[in-house]
Amino acid sequence: MVEANTVGKQLSFIENKQKETQGSVREQSLPNHMSLLNAEGTKPVLFMVHGGRGMTLHDRRFLEGLDPDQPVVLIDAIGFDGKEKMPDTVEKTAARYLDGVLKFAPDGPLLLAAPCSGSLVILEMARQLQKAGRPAERVMMLDPGTHWFEDPCLAGIKGYRKMLGRKLFITQLRYFLRRLKHKLGVGNVAKFEKTLKQKAKDLKAMQERMNKNTRAITEQASTNEADFHADAILDTQEIYHRATSQHRPQPWDGEVYLLITKPREAGIPVIKNVLTNTRLRTTDFSHDTLFKEGISDVLRFLNDALHHKDEPGMFS
Repeated sequence: MVEANTVGKQLSFIENKQKETQGSVREQSLPNHMSLLNAEGTKPVLFMVHGGRGMTLHDRRFLEGLDPDQPVVLIDAIGFDGKEKMPDTVEKTAARYLDGVLKFAPDGPLLLAAPCSGSLVILEMARQLQKAGRPAERVMMLDPGTHWFEDPCLAGIKGYRKMLGRKLFITQLRYFLRRLKHKLGVGNVAKFEKTLKQKAKDLKAMQERMNKNTRAITEQASTNEADFHADAILDTQEIYHRATSQHRPQPWDGEVYLLITKPREAGIPVIKNVLTNTRLRTTDFSHDTLFKEGISDVLRFLNDALHHKDEPGMFS
């Protein structure tokens, strides 16, 4: 794949390789940061990208609430194991994730979903796919922050640079303090590391139960061999947060499904200035509770966006 350095070239490269390869696409291995559920599902694969912490939704109620016939690939951040570095821009992150996506699904519809800042990544993935001539079938955003869609011109160049510098300084300070706390043994990085390892065990158990075709996951080190390091976790999260802080999405007229929580409703017009073709739904939960107590609303939104998009009253 080294020579296939653009999405368009990747598509052509993969199509040619597919003709030379025997067997099902679902039997191919995935990169270490991707995990497959419902391997034998017959519907188009849903690719779910992580949010701000770099870890995808792994709540058991969410995973078990998915349609059993819906294959799902969970995409975590790159670099938690310390073997690779997280890409330092949203554009590079999207391109890297598409490497795995296009290898796994070289043809057919592509369904993209993500919570929070992951929405920036899937939007960029959709942009790159459209440029390559293979538009995403669905782009589904779960409560993205409205501040990412604000027009920097409204604050002026100097004001925007000042705001960006402040955000980057705050990010750098935050991770300096997190590293210091970790060294002093009072931080929460160890807790997150434990969560990652538990997620790997849970996913492996669920894959064994949900995937009849276990050949699809035999080479996935991310679930077969949990190997995470606190320093690598902090590095990965800081790189990702810096990338999203500096990124400003360009206007996009492709169809986007949006789930917005009550406290963020006021920012909907700001989002619509950038995303001009939205199918919107709101929920009474806050961002912090949406992926806990509100997980049923997330599942309902995804199911409706995937299967009932044209029914009246589903979206505004």
